[in-house]
Amino acid sequence: MTTNRFLKTLALPVAAALGMFAASCSNDDNILDEQQPSAAKYEIPVTVSATRSGNDASTRAVYDSGTRKLTFEEGDQLFIQGTDATAGTFAGLLSNTAGAPGTFSGTLTTTNAYTGTFEALFTSATTLTATLLPKDYSTNGNGYLTLSGEGASQTLTVDATKAFVTAASADAAKKLAIEQLSLERATAYSSGFALTPVNAVLNYTLSGLTASTSINVTVSDGSTTVSGSATADGNGTASFAVGIVPSGTTTSYMMTKGGDQTIEFRANLSANKVYNITRSAAGSSDCLSGVFSVASGKTVKFSKGNLKATLDGSGNVTAWSFHDTQYGMVNTAAGTQSFTSSSIDLFGWSTSATLYGINSSTNSNDYSGDFLDWGAAASKNLGYGWRTLTSTEWTYLLNGRTSVTNRYCKATVNSVPGMVIFPDSYSHPSGPATITSANTTGVDFPTNTWSGDNWTAMETAGAVFLPAAGYRVGTDVYSVGLCGYYWSSTASNVNASYAYNLNFGGGFVNPTESLGRCNGRSVRLVQNLN
Repeated sequence: MTTNRFLKTLALPVAAALGMFAASCSNDDNILDEQQPSAAKYEIPVTVSATRSGNDASTRAVYDSGTRKLTFEEGDQLFIQGTDATAGTFAGLLSNTAGAPGTFSGTLTTTNAYTGTFEALFTSATTLTATLLPKDYSTNGNGYLTLSGEGASQTLTVDATKAFVTAASADAAKKLAIEQLSLERATAYSSGFALTPVNAVLNYTLSGLTASTSINVTVSDGSTTVSGSATADGNGTASFAVGIVPSGTTTSYMMTKGGDQTIEFRANLSANKVYNITRSAAGSSDCLSGVFSVASGKTVKFSKGNLKATLDGSGNVTAWSFHDTQYGMVNTAAGTQSFTSSSIDLFGWSTSATLYGINSSTNSNDYSGDFLDWGAAASKNLGYGWRTLTSTEWTYLLNGRTSVTNRYCKATVNSVPGMVIFPDSYSHPSGPATITSANTTGVDFPTNTWSGDNWTAMETAGAVFLPAAGYRVGTDVYSVGLCGYYWSSTASNVNASYAYNLNFGGGFVNPTESLGRCNGRSVRLVQNLN
């Protein structure tokens, strides 16, 4: 018996992940030839030693903070497939050699009679790929290879889309994301995502779910969308990965869970990297206690204050937050909100063209495109589930709750003019003055005046206050204390550069005002209850 060894780099994407194969086998034994019965398979024994090289170094520090690298484990498998002018289509599933986790042994099956060595086959193959099946992943058994016919008429069908089926743990799912990054192959993750070939991975961990339940998830960059499902473990945490092809520019990725915006991830993504993104699906402690109907059978809770973005000197968001009080505002009088200042709370309408309206353009046409919810951005700092009310919901809130005696009123709270909105069920505290002119548009803010202490009692009872924070054009702020403007998520059908907002002042309340998208308005987010 003779032994041949070779050292060769595969000229395929797999080279970046598996680097070089060092191989050994017998050329004289166990080689099947045309003397076998016609129904037998053409099989070639293979033993290869796989080592990682190439781009994989960029993933090592991401996956294992302890060892800072990936290592082969006993239980890993290697799926090889390719084509050759003589052998035809060939494929095989190789398993670890006991006690040598980086060494894989098995059999390649060919559609045509082939009597050469697998080393020669690898050298002459016109296509050749190898896929690593990490430990803790179940495979699809014989679903990879379907051999039909006899003798020279055999047909070998290779189904590489069934490479991965289920993961035994969240840790295994995370490992697969990294293997997938290196291999750059089309496949499906344990969560059921159907992916195109990728060279970067968004690796999500979503906590705060109901333990052991399945969730439907969609991830989109605005043009490409992938959908799948993920299953929470016993602690209510689900891990799943999405492959992407970086555009080279800053891109916003949105994740939705059951139709609600949950995560915004924005970065200048690079190839050959894994991005670990952790978010909570639990309800936020920043919700107020009052319950408000915004449609028949649909209720929400409001955030504790208007939305605020903290900026760096270049106008990039470093954090999202709510004002500490419901009457809190960046501007207490007319002035400016520039994008080199520490924070802003008056936003243009949010689209991908002018992300979250953090833009000083005074041309509403610059804000074209579909709405991007501020709630998705806020999830990075404020938790899961925040969203912006639609124009129809603002209208129902103020005018549609006919069974609610006091739906809203104009008021001055802690010396700040604005509008109070009362929950579906509300008992006015004994200390504050009685509510007057409820549900009345044509009155001014001093009609009801409550101190800060009065308001604390009303807030505890569930009331919401929207301060008259004015509006912004460019960097200039106007009408602070005179008018309140609150964006909806609804584009106006009047013009592609218009959107609806709630507008109120001394003598009017209009929940469906249509204005140019360039105008900076306040944003008050809500969370769904049902």
